[in-house]
Amino acid sequence: MCGHGSLIKGKIRSNVWIGYTAFMLSFPYPLLKIYWSLGGTLGGGQNFGHHSAYGEVLVFGASALLSLALVQRWGRIFPRWVPFFSGKKVPRWILITGGWIATCMTAPMGFLAIFGSVMQGLGLADGPVRFDGSGLMVSMVYGGWMLLGIALGGATWVYQQQTRSSCAQCGR
Repeated sequence: MCGHGSLIKGKIRSNVWIGYTAFMLSFPYPLLKIYWSLGGTLGGGQNFGHHSAYGEVLVFGASALLSLALVQRWGRIFPRWVPFFSGKKVPRWILITGGWIATCMTAPMGFLAIFGSVMQGLGLADGPVRFDGSGLMVSMVYGGWMLLGIALGGATWVYQQQTRSSCAQCGR
């Protein structure tokens, strides 16, 4: 059995919401960093005013675009306004590779933040996060990385299944 059966295709079509979820989860962290870089203090940004948030905005902006590309038509066929590539198929390996790399970078980081907070809360480890309002906010934002990684992984898997070629043996 090749796995191209109608059961898989039917389930995949109903899972595009996961790409939109990943898109939404791409924003809390960079927005918090922008707020801190502008001098905001809510959530522990008191010592952050001398840093910029450009890197975070670029990385998570790319994550947001990748999330949409995985579920939009322009993630399969280049739009008319893209010079030299208009109407051509998007090489699937670009989005699949980017999706899995982003998944492998965000999900473990979020898991480690949650695990570290739990260990610290149980008194089994000492850590830098205070469990007042600011420490809790930072833990929640970093914990959102885990959810982002899971959503990106799901959207990447759906895209990978939807865009694969027909089976050479059975033709599905």
